[in-house]
Amino acid sequence: MSFMTGVATGLANSVAASINADMAQTDKNISQLAALRLQRASDNEATNRKARKEKEADIKTMVSYLDNSTDAAQFLIDNYSFDRAKVIAANLASQKQKLGLNPLDQIGLAKRDGKSATLEQLIDSNTPYLTLASLDSVKGNVAVGFGKMFGGADSALNRLDELSSSQIAAAGIDMPSGKEALETMPPTLQGNLKEYMLGRLDTPLAEAKRLYRMANTFEADGNKEEAEAMRTEAQSLMLIEESTRASTSTDEKWTTDKSIRNGDNLGKSLAMANNLGTVIDKKTGLITDISGDDKQRTEYIKKQSYLQELLNKYIMDNGIKSHGTAMRELKLAIADNHMISYEPPADDDGVGKFIVDRNAKLFTVPSSTTSSGNPKINIGSSSSSTASGGATTPTASGSGAAAVNQPSTAQQIVDQLLKQTPGSVKANALKNILIRNHPGTAIPQGY
Repeated sequence: MSFMTGVATGLANSVAASINADMAQTDKNISQLAALRLQRASDNEATNRKARKEKEADIKTMVSYLDNSTDAAQFLIDNYSFDRAKVIAANLASQKQKLGLNPLDQIGLAKRDGKSATLEQLIDSNTPYLTLASLDSVKGNVAVGFGKMFGGADSALNRLDELSSSQIAAAGIDMPSGKEALETMPPTLQGNLKEYMLGRLDTPLAEAKRLYRMANTFEADGNKEEAEAMRTEAQSLMLIEESTRASTSTDEKWTTDKSIRNGDNLGKSLAMANNLGTVIDKKTGLITDISGDDKQRTEYIKKQSYLQELLNKYIMDNGIKSHGTAMRELKLAIADNHMISYEPPADDDGVGKFIVDRNAKLFTVPSSTTSSGNPKINIGSSSSSTASGGATTPTASGSGAAAVNQPSTAQQIVDQLLKQTPGSVKANALKNILIRNHPGTAIPQGY
């Protein structure tokens, strides 16, 4: 054997040994990495099982709080995050118990056209499942030396994937991702849950007062529609409060139905006294139609509910037998258009009474026509009607001329007060002026 032949043979043997060693190390790496992935898969499965069990309990509780509506749960989760959705759902359930407010009515979901999300979909789409890392992260560490050549790296990675997958399957390990639940989940419905609904107080009376204060603030900011919605809700809560208080009385009970019927009666008197044509809902006692502008409509709703609230308070404190006296005094105030307020009894043996302020008007937005249907006019000015013969709004003219329906100074200050935020510096200043210069003027509720 020549020298060169010996060198070539030795080199070939050396290369073969290196290739064998690299392939052996590559096989060992594949085996070790597959074993590591199997262990991680087993650990992840245990963690996922625990996480899913916890999420299942949370979602089932949430759905039960929401009258078993998965749509409502889906809405809260998608709009407020999962953790806050749990708090809101519990809050809404508490409001149902304490205030009688239905969670689904408050959320105000749109109608579902199709199937709702299932509990399983909600659970799987919200469980933070752990998954195995992509094999791309170890691509350069599987094959060794000669094992990387001629596509050996990709081949080694494929072998690792096949071995790992077969071992995980053989062990019966489930590796969910939640992806399928997300892909098949129906779209989230639109809702109308307002932020103010999330901070309810614990009793109907306290919540009604809060809503009245907020309504004043919203109206001052120009949100009239939402302000009226708040007042309507506050009125409903007051009925709940009064009926609850009445149920503890040993006298004949002042029921919600009686409150509504008498509120309707007062509303008709208020409308007649101010020449407003109205249609009253017999079930709720609230106006459904009125002839007049937006200011007159708003004033009617506000004062009708205010009178009904006074009536409820008076009868609750003085007994059902005081009903006749209460109605008589309230109707006199309506007829004379004098502001009236209620002063509760000073102690358990005392009697509540109405306070009439003859210097302040009860209804501050007058109708533009008299009871005979003729246009109202101002002293010292002429009036005109529209081409169709309709009524016109009177305007004051002439030096020192006074409008027949010009609000008193006290009422003008009250009107300014209602435009301020309760508790603000300006609101407190206006309130102090009323107390100091116009004693006896009724301070609006919430101020």
